[in-house]
Amino acid sequence: MSDRSSLISRLKRSRGWLPFARAYQRSGLKSRIYSKGDLRIKSLVQDEVLRLTGNATGEPKPAPAFIPPVPAHSGPMPAEDTAFFSRFLAALAPRRLFEFGTNWGISTANMAVNTADDARIWTLDVCREMFTAEQLAADSELQMILTREHTGWFFHKNPYLAGKVEQIFADSLVFDMAAQRNVTDAFDLILVDACHKYEFVQKDTANALKRLAPGGWIIWHDYYPDVSSWTDVFRFMADFAREHDGVIHPRGTHFALWKK
Repeated sequence: MSDRSSLISRLKRSRGWLPFARAYQRSGLKSRIYSKGDLRIKSLVQDEVLRLTGNATGEPKPAPAFIPPVPAHSGPMPAEDTAFFSRFLAALAPRRLFEFGTNWGISTANMAVNTADDARIWTLDVCREMFTAEQLAADSELQMILTREHTGWFFHKNPYLAGKVEQIFADSLVFDMAAQRNVTDAFDLILVDACHKYEFVQKDTANALKRLAPGGWIIWHDYYPDVSSWTDVFRFMADFAREHDGVIHPRGTHFALWKK
């Protein structure tokens, strides 16, 4: 460990670190530094975001309660995110959806519940069987990866929901959406919520742009405007917004959205 890393590690264990970190985030200085001083993401109240769909009157349906069959390292989105996502789905009424990051399949189920009977959803993720024990132990984010049996478990429990979903097992870093013969649609909505490292978010977004329909939406989860978590997602969104006008953040959520 370098001297600088050792110093930072000691500071983070000190009594004054937490108050300093909170003040640093709340001041906006951290977001300006991580966005290179130029954050072009517009913060809007949720109702204003919903009006951008052209139909803000949709009535969302809640997904069934999630009770994992085994001890879980990951679970559903925070309640405030699930509530907004359900409202957004009901307002947008997308017919073709793609999801990067299946995990338990809770968000997938939410998409199936809040779309029409003829809507189709494709969801992509890796599973633990695709990695060695050494790889799993070396990367903390890999601890959230489930076995093949449990990936998508939540929507598989309900035959109606599972009937709307096509599941793909692949590493999104090498996945090429344009080359997939079983994914031929242009998508109305694409959710990016897989690995949160910069290069993965970047690649998933590049894939999303290949198949996003005109007027379609990309939604990125785990965007924290105060950079209090998942800093790579924040950094990527700041970079993306410099090249693509119209990126928005619904207040009170951990989402960023962009309409093509």
